[in-house]
Amino acid sequence: MNGLVKLTAVGLLVVSQTVLAQDWFAPKLPFKNAVVEYQVTGMSAGTKTTYIRDYGRESAEYTNLSMKMMGMVQTQQEIDITTRDWVYSVDMNSRTATKMMNPEKVYRQELEKYSSTEQDKIATNAEKFGMNSLQGMGGTLTKNAAKLQGYSCDLTEMSGIKVYSISETGFPLKVETNMMGMKSTEEAVSIKKVSPPADKFSLPAGVTVEHDQMAENMMRNHIRQTLSSLVAGEMPKLDSGGYDAQGAEMNSGEEALSPEAMQQLQQMMQQFGQ
Repeated sequence: MNGLVKLTAVGLLVVSQTVLAQDWFAPKLPFKNAVVEYQVTGMSAGTKTTYIRDYGRESAEYTNLSMKMMGMVQTQQEIDITTRDWVYSVDMNSRTATKMMNPEKVYRQELEKYSSTEQDKIATNAEKFGMNSLQGMGGTLTKNAAKLQGYSCDLTEMSGIKVYSISETGFPLKVETNMMGMKSTEEAVSIKKVSPPADKFSLPAGVTVEHDQMAENMMRNHIRQTLSSLVAGEMPKLDSGGYDAQGAEMNSGEEALSPEAMQQLQQMMQQFGQ
């Protein structure tokens, strides 16, 4: 997952929940440690495995997909690792990786610059604007729409994407995509509540890692603007925060969300409607 996609999805109103609580950025999952296996079918086919530690505060996602286009088979082998400090995105085909600071850590740093009264305003306005944003983009939220792998799931629908997530967590168990004639389904086929192997959270040997400072700067600027808007009682925008990678002000314009960003956005918007 590239840094800009991550900042676009993460940058919108993630400060709801209870801002002053320990779990304000992402609510705890119903399992402390787990290995979640997904089956992917449709335009792309293959598997995805997500390893969970500490109720979701740390995760490692291994994706292995293939897609046939114009008679040629293209493979996607990626690893996304999230620690308390960093988010790593690894392309195993090129054996390269990028890293950027964990958005949760950036939010905490920026939030600490506000007074307790201002933090209360941020929490209140984030909750108020969350569902309005989803509805404004033509999205809908249906609570307790299905039961998957024994968990009650909420359904969020927007722009040809349906996301079924464990209620009150935003953790997806099923994603259905139908856009421009391209269909795919990603569904959890097993959840094992076991401690994942420690090596799954380490970068593979021989991978070159580059600090994606541009994406990180844009993410921080976006987070700053989001918090500033919420304090002022204004709806945050889905743009780069009005700044370029170096923090220089530029003309603001809303970005078109990629399918991946929309999927992530939908997952998070479910949390705002709790």
